[in-house]
Amino acid sequence: GVDTLVSRADDLKAWALQVKRWTIDEAHHVLDGNKWGKAVRMFPNAYGLGVTATPQRADGNGIGTPDLGGSGVFGHMVLGPSTRQLIDQGALSEYEIAQPESDFNVAALKITDSGDFSPKQLREASHESHIVGDVVEQYIKFAFGKPGITFATDVDTAGEIANRFNSY
Repeated sequence: GVDTLVSRADDLKAWALQVKRWTIDEAHHVLDGNKWGKAVRMFPNAYGLGVTATPQRADGNGIGTPDLGGSGVFGHMVLGPSTRQLIDQGALSEYEIAQPESDFNVAALKITDSGDFSPKQLREASHESHIVGDVVEQYIKFAFGKPGITFATDVDTAGEIANRFNSY
C-alpha cells in the first residue's frame, strides 16, 4: 500500500527511478503534499494515470496541478463514458435505485485531510441512525429474490448487515 511505499522511499530510490508508468485508483486522494502525492513524486521518470469515479474532492481541493489551480499532480482529465452510455452499450445492467427515508445525517460529519468523511464518524453516524436496521426490510420490500448491492460505511457494519440478511 501507499503507506509501505512511502515509508520505504529511501530504500526504493534506485528502483523508483527505473519505473516508467504508475497507476493509482481513487486518484481524488492524491494531493501534492499528502502521502499519495509523496508516493507519486517517488517516480520522477514515470508517466502516471490516476483513475477515480469522484474527481471532485469533498474538501474543495483540486486534483490538478497548481498551474491548473489545483493542489494535486494531474495535468489532464479525460472523462469516460457515462453510466447511461455504458448501459446502452451493454457493459452495465439497468438499475433502479430505492432509497428509503432515513435519519442518517452526513451534514454533521467532518471532512478529513484526505478529502473524505472519517470512517470512524461514518460508523458512529450509521449506528446512531436507523439505516442499518432498514436495509434488510427495504430489500425485502423492493427487491426480494433479486440480486442486490448494499453499501456499508465499513467492514464491521457490512458484517452486521450480512448477519441480518442471513438471519432472515
